[in-house]
Amino acid sequence: MNQTIDRLRKILQLEQSKGYRDVAVMGGLDKFLHQISQPSPSLSSMLPKSYSALAMEERELWVNSMLEKLDTEGIETISTSISPPDTKIQQRIASDRNFDVPITYIKGLKANLKSKFSNLGVETIRDLIYFFPRRHIDYSQRRLISQLEVGAEQTIVATVWETVEKRLSPRRRAAEAIVGDESGNIRIVWFNQPYLVKTLKPNSRIVVSGKVSAFRGRAVFESPEWEFLESDDLTHTGRMVPIYPLTAGLSP
Repeated sequence: MNQTIDRLRKILQLEQSKGYRDVAVMGGLDKFLHQISQPSPSLSSMLPKSYSALAMEERELWVNSMLEKLDTEGIETISTSISPPDTKIQQRIASDRNFDVPITYIKGLKANLKSKFSNLGVETIRDLIYFFPRRHIDYSQRRLISQLEVGAEQTIVATVWETVEKRLSPRRRAAEAIVGDESGNIRIVWFNQPYLVKTLKPNSRIVVSGKVSAFRGRAVFESPEWEFLESDDLTHTGRMVPIYPLTAGLSP
């Protein structure tokens, strides 16, 4: 299956899981949709002029409709119209059968990880080569909590002070954390992820990246990307860090 189509499907599914809040990719869906539509007039005709301008109900209707088309009649037409540029590397991957061997052929990769990669759709070395990150965190854009601006994608490095589980409805729960740095504190809410209460221990150092919202006059992160800060050196590097889809038992 065409890699661009597969990536589009995964991003739309992520947008669906996040409640159509235009947070599936950094900078919003409009920029991503514009990029992938350039080589494909047929795909371009299926995209909204501005996803961010749609009402929540309209976003839900379009995303669900698009996912249905990708899985049915539109997939063949769209996938043939979008193809990555030919390069020597891509041509070699396409023709070399050695890339179709199981990932366990990779030296140092333990056999018990095979099932975990399989949960992510990675069975062969070829699958692994084309297993792209769903987004990147730009650590060069790190800010202090006191410098955060509502409505923008930003990154902070903070210490977890406390986490609690919130019941939003009989079927919906969330994890809520208070984190802080030398300039202040901020509340973070992860919807439908109550397990994070046990994962994020007090005094843990984490990197948080996402769009800052306003709730009752105060800044708040809603379901941002995050990871543990494994080295203090990370805060001083102006680099893009890939964020991959994960499953239980596989760390970044």
